[in-house]
Amino acid sequence: AKLGTDGQVFTSTGAGLSQGFEAVAAGGAWTFLQEVTASDDATILVGNSTLFSTTYEVYKIFYNRLVPITDSVDGNIRLSVGGSVQTGSYKYAYKRMYGGGGSPTNVVSTSATQLDQFLGNSMSGDADHGSWGEVTLIDPASTAFHKQILSQAVAFDASANAFWSYGSGLYLSTSIIDGVQFFFDSGNVDTGTFRLYGLATS
Repeated sequence: AKLGTDGQVFTSTGAGLSQGFEAVAAGGAWTFLQEVTASDDATILVGNSTLFSTTYEVYKIFYNRLVPITDSVDGNIRLSVGGSVQTGSYKYAYKRMYGGGGSPTNVVSTSATQLDQFLGNSMSGDADHGSWGEVTLIDPASTAFHKQILSQAVAFDASANAFWSYGSGLYLSTSIIDGVQFFFDSGNVDTGTFRLYGLATS
């Protein structure tokens, strides 16, 4: 039997025809765009005006081993427009839960200066703890819609309890986004790796 070549799959070649080896059909796929590594930085900025484009409608930022210099701090997000980090016009809602006990907590703000605690609440500064999570940014290069963000985080709090949160946020502007800023409400970002991916539209 004839074998296919590298990258082909065994599939139907059409109605009423025998199977054969063909190239994989085109479709949306995640493309790696950028990696940023923290090392005792006041803030971390992921993305730029070139990376956030109409080539991709959905972007994801995966981060891991995110540790603050200072113990018991909150991890937050802001967006950049025209090279300037925005400090207003945010709305958000998220749910958080602690492994130390207690009921899940719903947190809502209709007028905020940042996406508060989207990376974690009262986070541990221990080097062997850290936070892992992902941030989804919808259509940042569009000028037709207000910007939408989803986040999910798993972390240690300062008492070494597990912390989990899932949130959604809005930036009330149709301006093009050219960066996502990560920071703590006190102290620097000790360590952390951030990787940016874009989802192709076709």
